[in-house]
Amino acid sequence: MPANFVDLTGLVFGELTVIGRAPSRGWVTWWSVRCNCGTQKEVAGGNLRSGGSRSCGCKRREFLSKAKTRHGQANSRINGRWATTTYRAWTAMLSRCYNRHAKAFPDYGGRGITVCSRWLESFDNFLADMGERPRGLSLERKDNSMGYSPANCEWATARTQGRNTRRNKKYTLNGETLCLAEWSERAGLAHSVIQGRLRRGWSLERALTEAALPNDGKSKKHAVILTFDGVTDTLSGWARRTGIDVSCLARRVKSGWSVERALTTPPRP
Repeated sequence: MPANFVDLTGLVFGELTVIGRAPSRGWVTWWSVRCNCGTQKEVAGGNLRSGGSRSCGCKRREFLSKAKTRHGQANSRINGRWATTTYRAWTAMLSRCYNRHAKAFPDYGGRGITVCSRWLESFDNFLADMGERPRGLSLERKDNSMGYSPANCEWATARTQGRNTRRNKKYTLNGETLCLAEWSERAGLAHSVIQGRLRRGWSLERALTEAALPNDGKSKKHAVILTFDGVTDTLSGWARRTGIDVSCLARRVKSGWSVERALTTPPRP
């Protein structure tokens, strides 16, 4: 158990009382809670501490009904005009967190992602905290394990959102964690080059710091890199250097020849 672990058992967060620790999911600590309505569920500890989870969801119909009455439906006219993109972003957020019939619910509400009580209370609060939605941007959570709240949300581009998805694998070097596309920009190397090097067993540091070689990364699965006499090149590069057919070099390497023997032995007539 981490040295900075805080036991939340017995604490009350809004309508929720923590009754004990639940099985962790990845590196996130989860807790079993009981709502004042009697419902028991599991909630991520970060959502409790940030105020993202304040009830089991029993009040969502009340909140949504209240919101629709005050602000109108997302596709209806409000004060003689269509609902703003900011308002639609707010209703979409509520839908994917609380509407079990929404297509995105399994990835949001279904895995414990909630909306803070302030934003559940009214669209006005959401607008005051986030401002109008800038053109071309959409609502993004900075930490995908946490819920929707002023501290965890921003308006972001589709590119930023794509890189922040939990399905996007992250790599850590020198204490900094980025996705492969971001490391590619930092290193000035093509994404395919870095990816190919990692598949061949290179360390991340080596993959990001060594200069690109001819045809490096073009053959992702079968690229062979040979180093001899201080020179590193691909199999096809060595074929050009030695005048030995690339298929001949490939057969030699596959047969277990040493690099020196494979590159220096003249081919048979």
